[in-house]
Amino acid sequence: MSRYRKQLVLRKKAVIFLLIAPLLFGSSIPFSSAHPTQTHTQNRAVAPLAIDSIAHLTTPSSLPAPKKKQALQNISINADTHKWVRFLAVATPLLHFLLSPNSTRDRKLPTTTSVQTHRETTRPLTPKGTTRPLTPKGTTRPLTPKGTTRPLTPPLRPTSPGPLSSPHKPTAIWQAAPGLTWQWQLDTGAIDTSIEADVYNIDLFEVSAETVTLLHNQGRKVICYFSAGSWEEWRPDADRFPTSLLGKSNGWPGEKWLDIRQLSELRPLISARLDLCAEKGFDAVEPDNIDGYSNDTSFPLQPVHQLRFNRWLASAAHERGLAIALKNDAPQVTQLVDIFDFAIVEECYIYNECNVFRPFTAQGKAVFHAEYNAVPEDFCPITIPLEFSSIQKHPSLGAWRKRCAA
Repeated sequence: MSRYRKQLVLRKKAVIFLLIAPLLFGSSIPFSSAHPTQTHTQNRAVAPLAIDSIAHLTTPSSLPAPKKKQALQNISINADTHKWVRFLAVATPLLHFLLSPNSTRDRKLPTTTSVQTHRETTRPLTPKGTTRPLTPKGTTRPLTPKGTTRPLTPPLRPTSPGPLSSPHKPTAIWQAAPGLTWQWQLDTGAIDTSIEADVYNIDLFEVSAETVTLLHNQGRKVICYFSAGSWEEWRPDADRFPTSLLGKSNGWPGEKWLDIRQLSELRPLISARLDLCAEKGFDAVEPDNIDGYSNDTSFPLQPVHQLRFNRWLASAAHERGLAIALKNDAPQVTQLVDIFDFAIVEECYIYNECNVFRPFTAQGKAVFHAEYNAVPEDFCPITIPLEFSSIQKHPSLGAWRKRCAA
């Protein structure tokens, strides 16, 4: 009940009390002993004051003047009421004082800051179409300990899609240090687990979780390969990629560049692949073809588009507890070395850019390097001083490899 209605009820009770008081007290009401004629005259003079006081108590101050006048006219004083008119004249000011909104009795008592803050703080509105959870039947909400206040309800925060969210709990991210030996096998044949290597780099879709577990049991770390910047028609999720994302062929049969500017479209597709890497138990990821801006893709890709895409990839991998490799993309090494965990480089000896990836080993991060058209006797003298992990591979990336002599 509002304060206004409470005051109105109190005022009505006060009027009822004033009306029945003469019947309860009778002649005991302390009227003066003046002459009847004089008393009658005085009562007629006092009546307007009493009537006005009753009107003030029974009618809100916001009542329009015409209605208030009508209310006054409806109150009549006859000869039989002269006895208690004087009583009203005495009692009304006292009751008026006690029931007035400005009286001390009606003022709001001071409260402590903590309680006042709690009471005056409103809960955030429940979003449209939802309800607050009800307390289960037969149970009560826990009481606040005496002397404390319940914590204020925090404001509702707008929900937003979580592109980086993952159902997998992040774990400690693997730190690939320089000097590790590695094997790179991406063909569709059975993985040769007999190769002497600290690290295996194998295909996401072609390898089962059991193979990853087997390699782990042998003390190996395992990298999950997939193409993040190109579409491959033979992949099981190929039909999920809209044609608006597909550009020119990247030179491999059945493979096309992706428009990495459309990150809102690509995000759920690439995230699903990262999730699968985590589900199979891989330690790290190698997202391939992340240098489209330096190729003829049919899209007007700029370095800034590639930086945005690559940085998102790194964040998304880390969200899932996966380390991530920077695959090639030599021109952006200095801008990305801090957020990528290691590098995978193809033919830096042939293209004379091995020194570009030196910032990785300078930070204690591995550089896994492969050459197709050069032999270890040629490139190893260059890459060993850089602390690269260098091997020679066939372009088909089968099980065969040749590495630098120990």
